Amino acid sequence: MKPRLFFGLAAVMIFFVCASPLTFGSNITLREAVELAYAQNAQYQLSLWEHQLTAKEQQLADKTPTVKFASTPLKLNNGDLSPAEGTVTLTVPLGDRAAVTGIVDVYAEKFDFDVNSRVGLSLDYDFFAPDPIELLTDRDSLTVLANNLILETVETVLSLDRELNQLALEEMRLDYLQEAYQAAVVRDQTLQAQQLKQQLYECETKISNLRMSVKQQNQKLNNLLATTDIDYLPVIKLKAYELQYNQQLLLDLALTHSDQRSQAIAALLNAENELKAAESSGGWKINGSANLWWDVDFKKAPSWSVAVTANKELYPPSLQLEKSRLNLAKAQLRLAEVEQSIANQVAQLVQKLELLEAQRVELEQDLLAAEEELATTRRHYEAGLAAQLQLKEQQLEISRLTINLVHNQYDQFIAIMQLMNQCGFSLDPLLSEIETEEG
Repeated sequence: MKPRLFFGLAAVMIFFVCASPLTFGSNITLREAVELAYAQNAQYQLSLWEHQLTAKEQQLADKTPTVKFASTPLKLNNGDLSPAEGTVTLTVPLGDRAAVTGIVDVYAEKFDFDVNSRVGLSLDYDFFAPDPIELLTDRDSLTVLANNLILETVETVLSLDRELNQLALEEMRLDYLQEAYQAAVVRDQTLQAQQLKQQLYECETKISNLRMSVKQQNQKLNNLLATTDIDYLPVIKLKAYELQYNQQLLLDLALTHSDQRSQAIAALLNAENELKAAESSGGWKINGSANLWWDVDFKKAPSWSVAVTANKELYPPSLQLEKSRLNLAKAQLRLAEVEQSIANQVAQLVQKLELLEAQRVELEQDLLAAEEELATTRRHYEAGLAAQLQLKEQQLEISRLTINLVHNQYDQFIAIMQLMNQCGFSLDPLLSEIETEEG
């Protein structure tokens, strides 16, 4: 499947939009809107800040050793003032279950100081603990943030342009209906005049609603771009784009880049490990610990301890094994549901593109037929065989078909971006590829 998107007629709509008295404002392209959103959208800036802090926190967590300080500058025991205490602890992890620890204790009472330094090795081990599973994803979090902002910005700009196009069309329709009504009054066509008067009322009401909708869409765009009271006039200049991927490849990419699926897989692996641990332990919990401490001056013999603890619930019998099996079944079902949901979403977007492509072909055929009919009517008008009102009616129909075709192409563009986003692609290069500086 290779649906093509043709946006050449978008430039034609600029004429209709500029005809509206409400469209005075600042011209803005999709790229300009996205760049403004990058620079000024508060939620995006906060998300970037949070991402940077998370990355920095992860870097610090990976660094070893760690150094911690704790102190008790004031302490009363039974009314007596105890010496001030301070502790500096240096820890070097040795894998997940062992660590080397160095401790410096400082005691101060008036001007007397006492320092005690020691170093130790500690080990804690759960013999049947399941191995932890790290959540792995092939999707860059910065790309996710940028894609979400691009999608929201593009959809908002195109929604505003749709409303402006509809407003321009209804104003053209109002002009036509006014002339038709005057003609019916002059010809004393009472019934037709009444029908046209009702249509005029409905058209004026629709124009009023569209003007309000344009204001609302403009306000939404202002909020998104962190601007104030700017009446934006979208300038949509896009070129043809051909989807290069078949449905199976798109599904594979969507599954690979789904954070939701990655979480479901991690939950499944954890459930499998927990079940293996429950089966191996036979209901027993066995823990081992060992500690070995030396004073830094080595004047005292090292102190050490080793302990193994084991416990098992004899009655009532433990249901942990059955619970682990249940958790595994739930995790398997969850993964299957997530994968089915992703497959459905991809299939729906692909089907939507196919339907929109079929509609585009039909609209282009209807538009071509309407243009041919208008050319014939214009020749008849020049020969005195057709009325000017008939010309206006056919011009209005051509405008309606043109707007429907452009909006159909907007729908295709949004569907393409949604599909590419779900498959893990960055939308910024896609926007640059489709948007052109030439109309």
